[in-house]
Amino acid sequence: MAAFTLEPTAKERFNFPPDRSINLTVSPGNTEAERGSTVVVTAHFEGDMLPRNVELVALYPDRREIRESMGQSLSDPVFVYSLHGLDSNVRYQIDYDGQNSESYDITLYDLPTLSQSDATLDFPEYTGIPDRNIEDTRRVSAVEGTQIVYSFSTNKPVDVAKLVDRGGTETILKAANPERTRFETKLTVTESLRWNLHLQDGKGRKNPFPPSIRIEALPNKRPELAIAFPKGDQRVSPIEEIELEARASDDFGIIEYGIAYSIGAESPVYLTHTDIENDELNIEFTSDLALEESDVKVNDLLSWYAW
Repeated sequence: MAAFTLEPTAKERFNFPPDRSINLTVSPGNTEAERGSTVVVTAHFEGDMLPRNVELVALYPDRREIRESMGQSLSDPVFVYSLHGLDSNVRYQIDYDGQNSESYDITLYDLPTLSQSDATLDFPEYTGIPDRNIEDTRRVSAVEGTQIVYSFSTNKPVDVAKLVDRGGTETILKAANPERTRFETKLTVTESLRWNLHLQDGKGRKNPFPPSIRIEALPNKRPELAIAFPKGDQRVSPIEEIELEARASDDFGIIEYGIAYSIGAESPVYLTHTDIENDELNIEFTSDLALEESDVKVNDLLSWYAW
């Protein structure tokens, strides 16, 4: 007749009642740990005799099991083993000389982090720039008056999401989905801004390194003008026809421009041009002035400028 001894399954071993006659303290017991961190497990025995063999047995959700010898800390009745780089929950117990402790759970958590930030820009009509969506950006440049919707996506549900500037002023973000994993703020650009994005989950855990979010406000600059010809003071005949030339440029386009002149103390006469598209940024323009038609006389002073 043959006899067989059946080994207990991992589940049975983890449910086996511990030997209450042994005074064993296991640390940290049931605990939570950040994903990727290291958890140091210690087994502290009390009594005159120490066990000869102490092992840490860990069981993972995929039913993978590890069994590792625990090292004694000098001559102290303490045995230690470190679980490095944890990437899933784990249940563990201490086995010693054929006996075992209670089983304990290490539950992993993730700190809240920013996974993506997107910006939708609605530029002022005068710029002629179409609306733009910029994905995964933490820095935006936009002309003053631009309306921005800034959206921030997180790796997990978040209770509090806020932008904090250097002076400590807080802008609380509104949740944009029921899962509370996306938050938005809407604003009109009037000045350059710089914030840090602070996140906090339902258990009060915060992102340790709040990312920087920046908006650079670009001013709508005045058009630039330059006289091209003639330059400096000139002496001309009352019957001449003179050509006045100028250059102009603007950061968003020029829709009206021209030259103005006046004779003596008279009010200026404006020569207006509106024959270009408003998306043209640099132009050169000319106006012909027939002095004889302006009824000028010898020694009259004619002054002119571009606008």
